Amino acid sequence: MSEESAVEYFQVQVALPGDGPPVEFETDEYEVDTPEEVDERLAGVRAEPELVVGVTYICDDADEGSFWLFLNGDRGYIHLIDGPCYTARNPAFEGLTQGALNFRDDVGFGHEIELRNTVTRDQGFAALRHWMQGGEQLAELTWEQEKRDEDLH
Repeated sequence: MSEESAVEYFQVQVALPGDGPPVEFETDEYEVDTPEEVDERLAGVRAEPELVVGVTYICDDADEGSFWLFLNGDRGYIHLIDGPCYTARNPAFEGLTQGALNFRDDVGFGHEIELRNTVTRDQGFAALRHWMQGGEQLAELTWEQEKRDEDLH
């Protein structure tokens, strides 16, 4: 008797603000098999000033973890749901004691995040790709288990 292989893919959501007001996000959803396919899908929107990208790893029809990247300008906020929830920050920003940025989630609700708890836009995309390739957190970032009352998603 032959073993059946697991069904594996990534469920991807890409949300952009609509033409509002009120601002409502328009979301596209699709399934991909590789990080390269996500790169191709994001090529046309990657530079948008405000963007939400959610990627969920699906194996045998079960959710095996999700990576959410919220972007505003040159900064990103990462919310990784991998058993416990984690956030990532750029170690260079940890010394910032003032400033915050509003990140809107995929339904347009705003969340005020301290600048020290953000990453650069490029680091956000690099961390997403790294997670998709092996399910691991990008080592150049500082990861912290998130408190539930701060959840974005």
